[in-house]
Amino acid sequence: MRSVPDRIDPNTSKQQEVRSRFRVAVRFYQKIKETPLKGILELSADKICSSGYALFMKKNLKAFRANGKIGDFSQLHFSAGKRQQAYYLQGRMDERGTVTLDWENDEANPKEGSGDYKNRHGALCRLAEIYLSYAEALNEYSIEKGTYTANQKEILKYVNLIRERAGIPEYSVSAEEGKITAPSDPVEMRELIRQERRVELNCESGLRFNDLRRWKLAEKVLDGDFYGMNAYIKVSDADYRNKYYTRTVYQTRKFISYWWPIPQDDIDKNWNLVQTPDWTVGNQ
Repeated sequence: MRSVPDRIDPNTSKQQEVRSRFRVAVRFYQKIKETPLKGILELSADKICSSGYALFMKKNLKAFRANGKIGDFSQLHFSAGKRQQAYYLQGRMDERGTVTLDWENDEANPKEGSGDYKNRHGALCRLAEIYLSYAEALNEYSIEKGTYTANQKEILKYVNLIRERAGIPEYSVSAEEGKITAPSDPVEMRELIRQERRVELNCESGLRFNDLRRWKLAEKVLDGDFYGMNAYIKVSDADYRNKYYTRTVYQTRKFISYWWPIPQDDIDKNWNLVQTPDWTVGNQ
């Protein structure tokens, strides 16, 4: 005699939650089917689901909550394959529960910057670098011309713009409460500006490396041992957690030359070219 499987209770809290989420998702789909998203869903459903509606439910049911809210806007999908989401989809819900979606149109092309796609520009040169470069240039001019006293306020003005933004004490020509008295010697001021550059422009686009090259300090600063945490420690080693933070030499460097080497491919093409001295074999 064939056994009859136990009847599944359709009124468990889990089943009721699923049905509530389903109803919320259906109502949401009714709202978007009058938008261009319906066409995107229909095209995406080809050979995957029976309709755009079926694809929407398959992809998005987990984004809805039983209380009628959208739990996670980032879980909303409006197509399939590689392009699973509308470009830069953003959603918001007001106090009445009205959902507003913003997205960029289907003609947007990030590679070409077309359509509604908004190009995001990278910072090639920050205003802080311009301020510090100007202060440095004026200070170097003052050293050569002997005009530091006349130019000191102007130099400090642009150094202080950086420090003011950072919320740290500014420099002053003479003693002032809450400020640091600036050096009266322009050579000392040079070191101060270089330190400001090192801190403000730390880890930005190789600026530190090029600063050291133009100051002719590279062989003093870049030669020798470089330290970091002990990344070579093994979990099997005793007390490895504390030893990981031990100051350890991770690399020994040698600065070769202020000149770039001539590419070997260029030398092979033109035998009249001679490699710069520091880059010849045996000198590295």
